[in-house]
Formats: sequence, structure tokens, C-alpha cells
Amino acid sequence: MVTIRHAALVVIVLAVAVFSGFCGKGPSLAAGERPSSPPTSVADRPSNSGEILHRTTNFLLEAPSSDIARKVGEAAERLRRQLAIQWLGQELPPWPERCHIQIQIGLSKGGYSKFSFDKGKPPSQTMSLSGSVEDILADTLPHEMTHVILANRLRRPFPRWADEGAAMLAEGDATKLSYDLRLRKILATSERAISVRRLFAMEDYPADYVAFYSEGFSVSRFLLESGGRQKFLEFIEQGLRDGWDQAIQTHYHFRDLEELEKAWMIITKPSFQRNYAIELAIKDRQADGSWKILCQSCLDAPEGKPVTFFSGSKVLRPQSTEAYPVGYSVRMRAIASKGARTILEARVEKCEAFELEDGQFESQKEGLVTIDEVNLGNPHKIIFAKDPKGQDKTIVELSLREAKENARPKKVIANAME
Repeated sequence: MVTIRHAALVVIVLAVAVFSGFCGKGPSLAAGERPSSPPTSVADRPSNSGEILHRTTNFLLEAPSSDIARKVGEAAERLRRQLAIQWLGQELPPWPERCHIQIQIGLSKGGYSKFSFDKGKPPSQTMSLSGSVEDILADTLPHEMTHVILANRLRRPFPRWADEGAAMLAEGDATKLSYDLRLRKILATSERAISVRRLFAMEDYPADYVAFYSEGFSVSRFLLESGGRQKFLEFIEQGLRDGWDQAIQTHYHFRDLEELEKAWMIITKPSFQRNYAIELAIKDRQADGSWKILCQSCLDAPEGKPVTFFSGSKVLRPQSTEAYPVGYSVRMRAIASKGARTILEARVEKCEAFELEDGQFESQKEGLVTIDEVNLGNPHKIIFAKDPKGQDKTIVELSLREAKENARPKKVIANAME
């Protein structure tokens, strides 16, 4: 990758190693190639090679045949729409200038994208794709289009590891499986493994780009599965602004990048992973002294991975799509300690919505955090609220047990709240 800065203008090339199984080749940039500023209008760029030009609403395509150009153009428009909805929640407006896509058939599978960022404006962008038509449609084009969507969202260079990791998740299942298999070999060799802190600090592609791509893919998937795309984007934006330790605390509740790495490694290496089942019940003391079960559940808890239980409902604001959650939520994380003891972190919250005189609603949330050592199999009690006499009013009972591998406990919820 080469970056050229001209005042407020940044031109950046993303060299993408999306070849089948990486096949031992580096990113597909010719030796000595440097990015250049795009022409004034990409849509008016001539075809120097005499190849066929095909236009769609947002793309200008060069390809060996009109049929290939049409197929890739239709797929590009479809992916632009689908990925924008997935990542941004809505379609992108038409671009003021088309994105130029150059297609080469029969070469090694790969591609790259080039962007020009200028004062927060929509970026100018070009794309190069190579390989068979099947590989381009299944892997390379979805990969590159994800780069495009993320560039339009942030309007500045995305962190290398996150940009490549998110793009690789758009590829076909067989290709993603090959990344997983290579990652396991890399993590088994300590001299090739890249720490998460060093991975996040990388601004360029390292010599061992296979390790870089594989770990970026796996860490991105771990974070996306933990909180979804919107949280991932917010995490990236805060990380670039405030630093990664602060961002990981805010959005994923890890203390720092080292704690994130530990949780990610446990999930990535299932042979070393402990799986837990958490049985949970929230109880409320009645006037006669008996306990009423408000809600109960049994959840899977892979070691180190946060799990959240929510029981309640949502209240819609009048004439609005905004909803307030009402009820209890419990966020938990189990971390193995010595012997049969385990560290169980839990955050319990109760959210209520109050109707105001003007018919609007406001929400009020109260909560607490507890970090305790618990014995496997023994009930653990969290006192959430006390009555005026100082007696326990609302409690959360947790029971932790180690689950057998592949024996996932069924999630059962009995909600007695009205």
C-alpha cells in the first residue's frame, strides 16, 4: 500500500490478497506501481486497451467481452445495494462520478481498490479485478465492494486489519474456510502469530501478509459476532479518535486489547476452550415473603465471550419508531480460573419507561456490576434491590456449570412479567 497526501487529499490503494488459498503470491500490485490521482471524471475515462466499455448507474466497466462486463456490472450494482443496507442500514445515493472497474480474465485471482479522500466528501474510487468470472463474482467483487462501502461510510482510510477482515467476510464459504485453516497453522507457530495490539497498529501490509489477512479476518469476525455491524463501525470510529483500549472498553467491555486477544484466542482455538452453561433466574420478594420468578433462562457461555440475557418488552414512542426497552438485562462473561473456580463477571440492569405529560416517553436505567469467583455447580446470588426494611427485594440467581463440547444448552425463557 502506498499513500500520497496532498493537503487535504489522500489517495490510498488497497491491495487485496483474495487469491485461492493465498497460493503463495503477494498482493496484486505490479512491481513499482504507485497510485495516481484519478481523472477529473472517471466516467469519461477512455479505454486505452480497446476493451469494451459498459456503463451502469454507478459503474464503468472494462472487460474482455460485453457479456462479462454486463454480468459483473449487474453484480456490482446488486452488491452495492445489499452491502450498503447491511453495513449502513440504507442504500447509498448515486455517486457523482462512476467507479471504474477493470476486469482481467485468466490471471491469478486477486484485485485492488484505489480511493481518493478529500475533506469528508464521497471518495473517488477505482477497482481492478482478475481471475475467472466465477471467482470474481463469488469472492473478489464482494471483497472489493465491501472496501467501497466502508470507504463511503468513514470517508477516510479504514484501519488495515478491519478493512481487510470485514471484506474477507463477504467472500464465499469455501474461501472463508481456507482462511480458518491457515489461521490455525499460523497460531500454532509463535513466531508467525501477530499480537492484537500490533495488528491494530499496522498501517501497511507486513511481509507475512498471510498471517495479517488471516488474523484480521478472524478478529473482525469475532467482534462482528459479538455486537453486529453498527457496533463494529462505532468501535472503529472511536478507536481512531480515542485509542483502541478506550474503544474496546466502551463497546465490548474488555479492559484492554490484551483481554480481547485472550477471549478471541479461546474462541479461535476450540481445543483449549471451555464451554459453560449459565442458569439464570430473576426473583422478586412478594408481600407475604414468598419469591416470584420474574424470568429465567439457560444460556451457552463459551469461555471469555460475553453473553447477554434480556427479558421484557419494548415501548414505542407515539408517532415514532424509537422504542425503549422495559425489563431486566444481564450481561455475563465466564473466565476460567484455578481448579474448579471461575471468574464470573455480570452486569445487571433494569430499564423502565415513563410517560410524560406531553405523551412522550423517557427511559431510566439502573444497574450494577459485580465481579465474583463462583464454584461450578453452586448457586450464586446477586442482590439487585432491597426493600425499605433492608431485606433483599430483587435478586438474580446464577448457577454456572461446564458444558460438554458440542452439547449446547437450549435457551429457554419463561417470562412472568406483564
